[in-house]
Amino acid sequence: MTYVIFGAEINLNQEANVSNMYLDPSGLHLILSFSPKDSRHPAEVFYIGSSNGHPKPKEIPQLKSHIVTAMAWNQEFVSENVAPFLLGTSKGLIFEAEIINNEIRNCKQVRSKKSRYSS
Repeated sequence: MTYVIFGAEINLNQEANVSNMYLDPSGLHLILSFSPKDSRHPAEVFYIGSSNGHPKPKEIPQLKSHIVTAMAWNQEFVSENVAPFLLGTSKGLIFEAEIINNEIRNCKQVRSKKSRYSS
């Protein structure tokens, strides 16, 4: 199934719904979360950044099977080339990552629902 969002084509191997969209404060970076229409397929998350005016979607493989439900951009450091962020999932997990030159870098889980009060 193909979705066209802001002129960018996103090809999925399944029928899915756009569950959430998160645009950074500068309007240059977009995170899309797709939830599957059936339980046989995983959820998928994509990043769309502007490259010379042409949006180019990229899957974020570390977030496959996660539905993004919350997002926070570090507004002190968001620019055209760098955008650090945190995101929360429907499974109660928190991931940290950054966008550097239109690539997702250092995407890692930093909290789980079991680490409720850890420091």
